[in-house]
Amino acid sequence: MQIKFKVDEKISQINSLALEKDYEAEQNKLLTIAIIITVAAFVLLIFIITLIFNRYRLNRKIQNERQQKAMSMHQLTSLKSQMNLHFTFNALNSMQDLILKENTEKSYSYIAKFADLIRKTLNHSSQEFIEIEDEFASLQLYLELEKLRFDSGLSIEFDTNDISDIMIPPLLIQPFIENSIKHGLFHKDGGKRLRVSFKLKNDLICTISDNGIGRKASQEIQERRIKNHKSFAVNSIQGRFKLLRQIYGDNLGITYIDLVTNQEASGTTVVICLPYKHSTE
Repeated sequence: MQIKFKVDEKISQINSLALEKDYEAEQNKLLTIAIIITVAAFVLLIFIITLIFNRYRLNRKIQNERQQKAMSMHQLTSLKSQMNLHFTFNALNSMQDLILKENTEKSYSYIAKFADLIRKTLNHSSQEFIEIEDEFASLQLYLELEKLRFDSGLSIEFDTNDISDIMIPPLLIQPFIENSIKHGLFHKDGGKRLRVSFKLKNDLICTISDNGIGRKASQEIQERRIKNHKSFAVNSIQGRFKLLRQIYGDNLGITYIDLVTNQEASGTTVVICLPYKHSTE
């Protein structure tokens, strides 16, 4: 009887230990699950905070870019307005030269063409982009005005390569043509040649070439005439291109190539890379 009691007691102890082990295992299992849930919640919280922060940064970036673009467009408009005045001043000087030379017939023709060009320029100045056909027409009209000043001494080639149905920023090309004529060809003896051509690639490429005296000789003349003189048109153009690059990409800009023949300056080529968009956009 006593032996049976002891056996029952041992069995009870064994069952009790087994229950304790099962309880501990269950507790460990619950603790592991709790740890996993806590870690997962912490990771999820970090992910949500990171997502919210990144979205906030993205929204701030988009807002800043919009503000920068709006500011850049405002500055571009301001620069275009200043360039209109610069162009008008130069054109009036040319008209004055013809009148002082008492060339009445050419003066009348110049005034008529000048009025037409001013009208086109004023129409374009308020627009971000204009049809390239309108730009071609304005440039050709400007070149006709310059030819009146030079009589038959200026040969001009204007090649559009039949480019059409695109739009470009206005008032960017004419100042470079003006510089080629005013600083390169005006001081050259003999035949004066100017070539303006266009090619359409990823951007619009305008190439202006002259057989003038070159940039170095032109700069020396300018320094003798007006010390510390800086071209308003060139400074304005550089400012506009800086703003355009912020809006449309870094590949836009201006490249100068000094032409040399027999180790002597034989002209200048300017390559202008312009943004464009299709007329249907």
